[in-house]
Amino acid sequence: MSSKNGEEFEDSFMEKEENFIGMSDTPEEAKKKSHLLAISLVLGMALFNVAAEQSSKSLVTEYDFGAPVFIQYFSTSWMMICAFVYSCGVLLQNLKSGTRWNSELIPDLKPIGFEPGHSILFKLRFCLLFMLIYVGCNVLYVEALRFLPNTITSSIMAMDPAIVFVFSIFFLKNFQMGWRRNLLQIIAACLAVAGTVFFAIEGNNDFSENALSDTITGVLFVCGSVLLSSTYKVAFAKFFPSDLGIGQVSWLLGIIGLLNLLLIWPLVLGLSQPYPHVSISSSLDSLSVAGIEVIDVANVPWDFLALSAFLGLCFNLTLNFGVAYTYPLYMAIGQALVPPLNFVVDVIFRQIAFSTLQIVGSVVSVSAFLVVLIPVKSKKPTENVKDAEKRDDEIITSF
Repeated sequence: MSSKNGEEFEDSFMEKEENFIGMSDTPEEAKKKSHLLAISLVLGMALFNVAAEQSSKSLVTEYDFGAPVFIQYFSTSWMMICAFVYSCGVLLQNLKSGTRWNSELIPDLKPIGFEPGHSILFKLRFCLLFMLIYVGCNVLYVEALRFLPNTITSSIMAMDPAIVFVFSIFFLKNFQMGWRRNLLQIIAACLAVAGTVFFAIEGNNDFSENALSDTITGVLFVCGSVLLSSTYKVAFAKFFPSDLGIGQVSWLLGIIGLLNLLLIWPLVLGLSQPYPHVSISSSLDSLSVAGIEVIDVANVPWDFLALSAFLGLCFNLTLNFGVAYTYPLYMAIGQALVPPLNFVVDVIFRQIAFSTLQIVGSVVSVSAFLVVLIPVKSKKPTENVKDAEKRDDEIITSF
């Protein structure tokens, strides 16, 4: 990164930290506090992400709770708290500053589709779209955890930034960013695909027909999840302005959680069939083929389910507050910490032995993510290019 670009990055980062560090701090103290906050948010986001994934893994394996649609329905509904937390923060700030208590409790929602003079369905069009993509992404990911360890699923999810960049070339007009950046995107995409191939051909250290079939099935599920995740990010950048505030993002997530609660329950009921006296582990496979999620009402691990939902909520809050109060690239780098952390947890606590090919696949997949973070300088930087680069950073962390 050039000296000039580095100064611009620091200035932008420091502007976003102004409220946190305080105007009375010296530049040296302000810089130190800003970086400490960024590091804390990055580590917090990565740890909450790993904890949420590991708890979901335990739900579908150790607790034999084979109901991915119900798990995501329960967890996504908790996102309503995002709007509540934001409004509570504004309320406390208003009371502290002496401003009218209800001032800006609800941010301007026009940028996320709530334009005046239209029907409620029209206003909710974007929220409905992103709710469906979000739900589909999480259902596929939780289902993949039945077949694959967290290390493998999170490593395959490292394809996400590479796919986002490829999609952005076609849908966000990122050709204007120059051939250097586009070349990095192609390299990253190839590395991501190569990493996935390593997982697919290995077969969970077991070359039996069933083990290989499970691995391929799990890879297909997580690939579907990463495609929906990438679609979410590109659509987010396509339909919403790049300067959405934390309030608008919090309320968007809150509305998505509310719509999930109100609209997805027929699907949950349609796929769920309570069998209070039937062993889930013995009937799960046959009923899953029929598209029925078995829920043993008497033995649902509600405490663990609530813990998983809470950890997912903490991940979403940490991610979105991090994007708002630091710089998007900081939070994007944190995603590269997830596969290694999952690897440590899987080896220590789940006693999972990984083969050489799977370890290589993890490294290659994470490398795909790191490649797209390599800074490149355009020959003739223009305002449009700067906007495109800013958007590239933001769409990585807008989910």
